[in-house]
This record gives sequence, C-alpha cells and structure tokens, in this order.
Amino acid sequence: MRRLVILWLACVPLGCGASTITAPTAPTPLPAPASPFAPGATSGANSVGGFISEMTSQGLRAVAGVSVSAWVDLGRSGYSYMWAHGPRSTDASGRYQLTNLPDGASVTLQVWKDGYVQQCAAPTLKAGGDATLDLRIVSKAALSADPSSVPPQAAGYRIISGVIYENSSDGRRPVPGAFVDFEPFEDFPAAITFSDAQGRYLLCGIPDGSPAELGASLTTSRVAYISVPPHQTTGVDIQLP
Repeated sequence: MRRLVILWLACVPLGCGASTITAPTAPTPLPAPASPFAPGATSGANSVGGFISEMTSQGLRAVAGVSVSAWVDLGRSGYSYMWAHGPRSTDASGRYQLTNLPDGASVTLQVWKDGYVQQCAAPTLKAGGDATLDLRIVSKAALSADPSSVPPQAAGYRIISGVIYENSSDGRRPVPGAFVDFEPFEDFPAAITFSDAQGRYLLCGIPDGSPAELGASLTTSRVAYISVPPHQTTGVDIQLP
C-alpha cells in the first residue's frame, strides 16, 4: 500500500532573468489545509532533545541557531515534525528539544544551518518517554572525504564513500562541488555532503543492514540516484548525466 507522505517544503529562488516588474498585490487569505491524520495522531507525551555541536581545533563547540526537524514515521504513514508543530532551532547553548511526539513513532532527526551540513545521519529513535540525542554538524569549509574526519560509527551503521564523476571525450572525469545526500524517505535528506576537488564524497551514520538510497546533483538537470546494497561502504561511485 502506498505510504501517506506529508512534506513541509520551501521554495528558494535560484535566479531570475529580465522581466517586467509589477506592483505586488495583497494575497488572498486561504484556509489552513486540514490534517489528513486522526485527532491526536501527531501528538503525544514524548520528546527528544540534546546538544548540537561542531568539531573545531579547540574541541567541540556549541552551534546556536541550527534548525531542527524530524521525519516521524507512524508505520503506514508519516509526517514532517516542522509541518505538524512549526520550526524549532537550537538556543545559545546549542540545545534543542522536539516535544509532542506520539507513542511508538520512529523519529529520524534532520538539522541544517547556512554554511553547515549534517554529514552523518542521526540514528532513528522509537518515541517513548524523554530521549536524549546529541548531534554534530560540519561547516562546509571543514568537509572531508577522509573517514578519520568523522566520528566512529556505532554498531549497525556505516560510512559510504566514493567518487562523483562524469564521462567526457577524455574519459571519466571527477566532478567537484556536487551535492550528495542520503534519503531514507523520499525528499527527506537525512545526511548531506559535497564532493571535494577530486570528486570524492563521504556520508556517515547510514544503516548497515538495509539498502541506502543516495542522490547526487550539480544542477537541476544533472541529477543521479543510486541504491547502495547493505554492508557496502567504499567504491560507491555515482555518474552524473
């Protein structure tokens, strides 16, 4: 049966060409969309909270203003936490908390901030009581495809690495600066990185015992997807069209 997927999306303009500018008009008020879930299905007495930091030469440093959301999987349906409860972010001490989680839901956290990426996916938690989960983000300037640059992987999780490349008249050529992500749910990037000058990339926190769906892109017309078999960690090369 097809899963019910509820996404909270934002449109970001990528550029514009010459056009005639017209005066803006007041938007027509629209009623809020009705929730497709039964009353109480997106609420509960459970929570997850913790500390978000980055690794620096002086050790871990708290990062304030990190946006935090989650995919809340109810089994036959799921929803974005931000869609259901609004935006959340870390405070000045790097602390966050997501409350009102329904009993038994599987919760996968997603964090983002300008200039940073979530290179390691967060482990999925089962909602029950008050859970604690500390996460780490990486500044784009500090991104690396070296496995020693990321924390050791917990049992049941893996690193996936490879090269983003394109075929040219001169043969296979690495592509630097390509966006690469792990999507355990459609359009839900749980881990993100960019390829380095040699086209190499690395994602971590990926479940080891199940296939991993990765996407790579350089522009909206140059996109590729690959399904990585369970337990494979290296040599996961992705060809861009």
